[in-house]
Amino acid sequence: MDLNAAIGKVLRYGVVLSSSVVAVGLALLLLAPPVGAPGSLQGALATNFGRPTLNPAVLAAGVAAGNPVSVMQLGTLVLIATPLARVAASALLFLRDGDMLYVGIAVLVLATLLVAIFVVGPIEG
Repeated sequence: MDLNAAIGKVLRYGVVLSSSVVAVGLALLLLAPPVGAPGSLQGALATNFGRPTLNPAVLAAGVAAGNPVSVMQLGTLVLIATPLARVAASALLFLRDGDMLYVGIAVLVLATLLVAIFVVGPIEG
């Protein structure tokens, strides 16, 4: 498979999946707002409603319970993960082609992204 076509598919499927999950969460939110949901945007901002869930177990439990905010957060995480999947797919495709220089570059970029998300991000928060 052509490298550009494979990378395009990863990005396309990631965006479609993310958009679908966020749309389901939005539909759930509109059909049955969660208990304690603020009545206005100002109220949501003032109470920090819907803030990101950093605990994967809490997020999974919220999605399993059909919590609309958790479902939308999952969709956002899928969107954030899409470029990571693209870089990982690039590394694998370069490895398949035997281009070790670009494998190294892709792995370095992937490591940098992961450190920024999982190490620097929590420090900043």
